[in-house]
Amino acid sequence: MKSNARIFRYGLGVAVAWGLFISLTACGGSSGSSGSGADLIDGGDTINGSLRVRVVTSKDFIDGLPDATVVLSYPDGSLAATGVTSDVGEVTFSNPPQHATVTAVYRFPVYGDKTGYSLTSYYDVNVSAITFDIDDFQNPNETIGSGVVNISNQVGADDWRLVGVDHYSYSGGDMSTMNFALNEDSIQENGMFSIGVVGYDVDDNPVGYGFLQDQAFVDGMVLDIPLDRTDFGILTYTLKNVPETAKVLHYGCGPRNTGDPSSEFGIGEKPVLAPFPVSVSCHYLPDVGDNFLSVTSLDFDQNEDDINESSVSLFVFGAQGDQTFDFDDALGVPSNISLEFDGTQAMAVSWAGDSTGADSIRIRIDLDDTSDYIFKYDICIPPSRNSIILPHLPDSLGDFTSTVNRCSVNFNNSSYFSGYNDLLTKMEQFYRGTYTVPLDFIQTVSSSYLTIGDM
Repeated sequence: MKSNARIFRYGLGVAVAWGLFISLTACGGSSGSSGSGADLIDGGDTINGSLRVRVVTSKDFIDGLPDATVVLSYPDGSLAATGVTSDVGEVTFSNPPQHATVTAVYRFPVYGDKTGYSLTSYYDVNVSAITFDIDDFQNPNETIGSGVVNISNQVGADDWRLVGVDHYSYSGGDMSTMNFALNEDSIQENGMFSIGVVGYDVDDNPVGYGFLQDQAFVDGMVLDIPLDRTDFGILTYTLKNVPETAKVLHYGCGPRNTGDPSSEFGIGEKPVLAPFPVSVSCHYLPDVGDNFLSVTSLDFDQNEDDINESSVSLFVFGAQGDQTFDFDDALGVPSNISLEFDGTQAMAVSWAGDSTGADSIRIRIDLDDTSDYIFKYDICIPPSRNSIILPHLPDSLGDFTSTVNRCSVNFNNSSYFSGYNDLLTKMEQFYRGTYTVPLDFIQTVSSSYLTIGDM
C-alpha cells in the first residue's frame, strides 16, 4: 500500500510540498486509541460533535505518527485549541469550530545536523475526521543500498540516463559505468526492482534503450545493460485550443506498474518552444508495466518579464494510447499572488484567477533554509476562496514568516473527487484502507508562483 500513497498524492496535487520552520517542543502523546485536544478557547461558532485528526507519513500510514502537534483554529486564524497525537497518530477535539482550520506540525531528522519541520493546514474543515499525510523529508541520501551498471553503447548514443531508480551518477570517464541508488519507493510490491537505460542523441532525442525487469536487489550489485534496442513505442498527442500566450510545451509518457505506481519509467521529451505543432510524438518503453501516464504542460509568462511563472498541466492515468489534449479543459491560471505581513506571525495570501471546476486549491510556501533547519509548508483550501489568513500558532511553535521567500498557488481537479469535502472524506478513507484509487483518472493542475523579490 506504500506505493498507492504516492498515486493518491498525484490526485491531491503532488507537485506541492509540505512544511515550515518551527521551534517545536512536542510532549508525548497519550497511550491508547486517540489523544485528546485541549478545551476550545471561545472565539466563534462551533459544531456539536467531535473532530478526529490523524497524522501519518507516506512511509508509515498504518500506525500513524505519534507526538505530532495539531492546532485547531477559527476561520479568522485565531487559536481554538491544540493537541498532540497519541501513539497511533490520533487526537480528537470536541465541538470544533465551524469552517475550522486544522494544522499538523512535526519535526523530522533530515541529514547531518539538519532538522526538517513540516506543517500542513486544511481550511474550512466541516467533516468529522481528517487525515494528514505529512512530508517526512525522506532524504535522497538515505537509501536502502546502491549498485553499479555497466553500459555497452550499441546505438551510437551521445548520452544516457537511468530510469526506474532514484539517483544515479556517471563514474566512468567514458560514461560506460554508472552508479545508482535505491530507496524504498524503487522496490515493487513483488520485492523486486526494474531498471533501464535510455540513450539520447546530441539534440536530446531518444535513440535507444536497454531494460532489466524484476531484479532481486543486493547492495553493491553489478548489472550489465546493453544499450541495444531501438523499438520504442510511440504515441501521438494531438493538441487542441492551445492559448496563443503559451511559451513552452512540455510533454511525456511512461509505463507504470499497477499497484506500484512509484515504479515510473518515463523517458521524457525535450521541451518545444512556441509556435507549437498540432501534434507531437511521445516515446515510451514497450513491454514495461501495465498502467500508463500521459501528460502535457504549457508554460506562461503572465508578467511579461521573460520568466515563465505559470503553467497548466493535463494528466491522463490509465490505458496506453494516443491522446487528444484539449486545453479548453484546463483550469484557469492563478494570477496576482500577494503576500501581506502584519509584523507578527499573521500573514495573508491572496490571488486572482478562475478556479471553476477545481476541487481544491493548494498553496505552497517556500521558506529559506538555515544552517540547522529545512522547512516545508503546504496548505489546502476549497476552490471558492481567493485569500487566506495563516493560522496563529502557539508561541512555543515560533514565528516563521520572516523566512518566506516564495509562494505558489495551484488549482487542482482530479476526476475521482466530486468536490472539496469529498476530497477530505476520501483522503480519510484511503488512509484507513476503505477507499481504493481508480486506475484510470484524469487530473488537471494550473499553477503560478511569486518570489518575495517580485513583491
